[in-house]
Amino acid sequence: GGLGGEKIRWVASTEQFVIDYRNVVGDVLAAAGSIGYMGAFTGPYRKALYESWNKMMVKADVPHSEGCTLISVLEDPVAVRQWRIEGLPADPLSTENGIIISKARRWPLMVDPETQANKWVKTRHAADGLSIIKLSEKDYLRTLENAIRFGKPVLLENVQEELDASLEPLLLQQTYKQGGQLMLNLGDSAVPYHEDFLFYITSKLRNPYYTPETAVKVTLLNFAITQDGLIQQLLGVVVAEERPDLAQQKDQLVVNNAAMNKQMTEIESNILRLLAESTGDILEDETLINTLAESKKTSSEVSQKLQEAEVTEKEIDETRVKYTPAAFRATILYFAVADLAAIDPMYQYSLGWYVNLYRRGIQNATPSEDFDERLLNIIDFFTYSTYVNCCRSLFAKHKLMFSFLMYSRIEQGDDKLDAAEYKYLLSGPTSVQTRHENPAEQWLPSNAWIEISNLAKLSSFEDLDMAFTGEMLVDFKRIYDSPNPQDEDMPGEWVKWSMFQRTLFMRALRPDKCVQAIMKTVADKQGERFIEAPPFDLGAVYADSTATIPLIFVLSTGADPTAIFLKFADEQGFGKKLDTISLGQGQGPLAEKLMSDGQERGSWVLLQNCHLAVSWLPTLERMVDQFDPELVHRDFRLWLTSMPSKDFPVSVLQDGAKMVNEPPKGLRTNIMGSYLTFDQAYLDNCPKLKEWRKLLFGLCFLHAIVQDRRKFGPLGWNIMYEFATGDLDMCTQQLHLFLSDYEEIPWAVLQFLEAEINYGGRVTDDKDRRLLNTLVRTYTCPEVMNKDYKFSESGTYYSPDAEQHEEFLDFIRTFPLSPGPEAFGLHDNADITCAQNETFSLMEDLLECQPKSASGGGDRDQEILNLANDILKRIPPKLDLIMAQEKYPTDYHESMNTVLTQEVIRFNNMLRVVNSTLKNLLKAVKGIVAMSGELDAIGTALFNNAVPGSWASKAYPSLKPLAPWLIDLEMRLEFVNKWINDGHPNSYWISGFFFPPAFLTGALQNYARKKQYAIDRVSFEHIFRDDITKETAEKPDDGVIIYGMYMEACRWNYDTHLLADPNPKELFSDSPLVWLKPIYERQPADPSTIYEAPLYKTLVRAGTLSTTGHSTNFVLMLEVPTDKPQAFWIKRASAMFCALKY
Repeated sequence: GGLGGEKIRWVASTEQFVIDYRNVVGDVLAAAGSIGYMGAFTGPYRKALYESWNKMMVKADVPHSEGCTLISVLEDPVAVRQWRIEGLPADPLSTENGIIISKARRWPLMVDPETQANKWVKTRHAADGLSIIKLSEKDYLRTLENAIRFGKPVLLENVQEELDASLEPLLLQQTYKQGGQLMLNLGDSAVPYHEDFLFYITSKLRNPYYTPETAVKVTLLNFAITQDGLIQQLLGVVVAEERPDLAQQKDQLVVNNAAMNKQMTEIESNILRLLAESTGDILEDETLINTLAESKKTSSEVSQKLQEAEVTEKEIDETRVKYTPAAFRATILYFAVADLAAIDPMYQYSLGWYVNLYRRGIQNATPSEDFDERLLNIIDFFTYSTYVNCCRSLFAKHKLMFSFLMYSRIEQGDDKLDAAEYKYLLSGPTSVQTRHENPAEQWLPSNAWIEISNLAKLSSFEDLDMAFTGEMLVDFKRIYDSPNPQDEDMPGEWVKWSMFQRTLFMRALRPDKCVQAIMKTVADKQGERFIEAPPFDLGAVYADSTATIPLIFVLSTGADPTAIFLKFADEQGFGKKLDTISLGQGQGPLAEKLMSDGQERGSWVLLQNCHLAVSWLPTLERMVDQFDPELVHRDFRLWLTSMPSKDFPVSVLQDGAKMVNEPPKGLRTNIMGSYLTFDQAYLDNCPKLKEWRKLLFGLCFLHAIVQDRRKFGPLGWNIMYEFATGDLDMCTQQLHLFLSDYEEIPWAVLQFLEAEINYGGRVTDDKDRRLLNTLVRTYTCPEVMNKDYKFSESGTYYSPDAEQHEEFLDFIRTFPLSPGPEAFGLHDNADITCAQNETFSLMEDLLECQPKSASGGGDRDQEILNLANDILKRIPPKLDLIMAQEKYPTDYHESMNTVLTQEVIRFNNMLRVVNSTLKNLLKAVKGIVAMSGELDAIGTALFNNAVPGSWASKAYPSLKPLAPWLIDLEMRLEFVNKWINDGHPNSYWISGFFFPPAFLTGALQNYARKKQYAIDRVSFEHIFRDDITKETAEKPDDGVIIYGMYMEACRWNYDTHLLADPNPKELFSDSPLVWLKPIYERQPADPSTIYEAPLYKTLVRAGTLSTTGHSTNFVLMLEVPTDKPQAFWIKRASAMFCALKY
């Protein structure tokens, strides 16, 4: 009979229905909770929530199915299959999101950095007249009105963290009845509301922060791709390339199964409907019996086909799984590439671009009959291909960082990277306490000892600090003194360290060699080719491009790729079919016309300086989005140039082919570049030939020096100026003019034009201007004409007596490729400072790329809670201002009273912020208050051992990491408290002041009031007191004694009592105490006996220009006794500081 065979299935189903009916309360509770709360969370977090809900329901005796989830309760397999065919990723997270969209009452706002949800919505509603709008479009509200009126779906793309207020009635679905018709107010018009209207919102932001006010108006959904989801997707790609037969079979199965399941559901519904509608005796109803028989027959066929399909699907999946290692490697690398956006806004890569790269990698990998070998070939080829393709679009300073990021992610994926070791490498020591005293103070710097003591807390480095106190100290000194410590053999049991662990040791002992150790680590594991950046290759980038993909030159200062580009256009035969325009005010419409014409004619269009046309960029984005491969001429190419800019459209960057073009670096290359633009006629074109050639060389050398000093950071220039070739051109033209028109060479005029106008016009810092004047007088002066005059101590650099152009080029070729610091007038230690800065900047970039949920062993939230509680215990909520004001009232004869109370007020302002944010952070981590963007940033900073930005903005300038910063803060508070309790000290810790200028003014004021002098006539004499310490110092009658300063690029010689060159490898030394003695109408000191050393607050040296005309980082000029000329120390960049970095 028709129903006989169905009996078994129906009995089973009925039993299941009884169970389901009993559990419906708990199941629906879990599903409703999921729809209401889960959308914004990641997969693992959702899983944890389900588990905790299940435990709570068990505890409360709420009946529910074991392990019930949104999918188990509300999944409609037929609908889900259909979604997957339309392009919804097949992972559970996306399936849950699909169910939430179909069931939730509020419109979905999808966080969708990889645009997967976006594509799914477009495919799903392609036939329903979907309208796509952006908030940047002028008439988006009109499009929205029409869709609401006619019941069409709308997709609002690329929203930021704020939604437009005009959307509010729509988001809150504030409809009302008017004359029997549903209405909705949108903007300033009332629109008839159609029941079929659908609204979707997507955002490309990777980690947006939506306020609770926004979150309650929409259903937030996290569509950011998950590792599992991406592995499945990339498996599909590799199988489609390697086994197209299997892939086709799999796709066909998915479609067939969806159709058959749909048919089965319809049959079941049909049988139930007929049974329900039947009257009288069922057995006499012939139609019913025939329909049942027919249904049964179809049902049997379908279920048999479904069983066969399941077997086939299982076989296919077994073959697919073998390709997982390739998909896994590609997935890991995708997340590394995506994290680069945290470093520079131009480092954006779309998933589509990446999948194409992956596909090309599979196609181009070396073939092999052996499956395992072929798999390895795909993995190796694709890993290197990712490196090469991303390197093209990275600045030189980020290329090694990217190699190491790839290395660390691959090791992490293979479970070979110790999280605690990696965290130490990136963020350094978290404590300044050491178990033992420094065993070798004469050669081991105190900060290195702190790093070593912290390193000894890791399991692989246990008791390393003990080893330093034993007989191995000699071996460690050998490594410390070695020019290549990363290659030296380790003593004793430490031989067992891997290269990565040796890199940690280098960070602690010789941070200047850490970059070389990182290179060695990457080369050992991945191969030499991963540390050799591929050369700039325009042809390769062009070969990878198509008519719809824009090609983007990311510019750096001093680089202009136009010449290279025009030459390439000629080679490709497009020299005549090329339109260029430099963007700026009013150029937008012209650029649009060029783009439209180019798409029809198949020409090339170059739009230069996109960063200068920010308001026009949304138009550019819209036009690029509308490129249609069917309509655009296949020869058309859009070329763009832009400086890094956060306003550059992300979608254009993600799919575009990006290239970075940087000017060649190095003294020799720079001078060579200048001379290659001259020819013999140019060198012969002047009445005073000898002077012209000699001084022209001096100018080119000066140009190279001012540009190349930048690599030394603050030792080179306080502020990084963008000196350009135009500055040199101007100087050479003026030199030519003065030599031709004047009998006598006007040296003073030439020097003034170079130092104060051509180059000096860019210079805003007065200490930099002093340096520039000194440099100009070195290379443009009468002495240059002498045969024996050398530009530096080594004697390698001078202006040659050459006449021919080729002679000059040959002479330049004798220069070393990487010149020593002496070429710039700097001490050899400058190389160490430069290398250390490179190391720490690399670590900072790697920290930026860390996933915010990553944890260095242990639970991140717990670590943040512990730290916050510890800081609250250590740092008081405020200093006692009332007591300070009572003990030290405002007094005409004692300005230090006012200085003290002002300091207390400043510290209290800062302590209030530290205290309140920490308390709020504790509540936010526990979930008592909402976690704001600011609190999240503070938590991340604490975890990374950095000072949170919101604290730094209220605090004194400091470069210290969090651990030493807190100790420094405790010492400052102790200094102020001691002052309040014990009275004015005999000597003052200048570094402990929040605002040192007020203290210095107070000292001058005391003297001026005591003697009744005009304060603007009083100034300090600086007496260096190396015969006393802060403990033995006695309070002088006039002025103040200060201590706590450090010297860089110089040291105090206690024997000669003069300034001297620093010891090798000693970057900083302590300064003796200084008595600032006020004197009325003081005569200026003899400049040949002193060096005016600037005293800065921090090692950055640069600050913002304040109303005093000095930088906010500058304290005062100290006159230090010396027997060397001022110019020597100025070129050395010798200076004094209130605080170091550790």
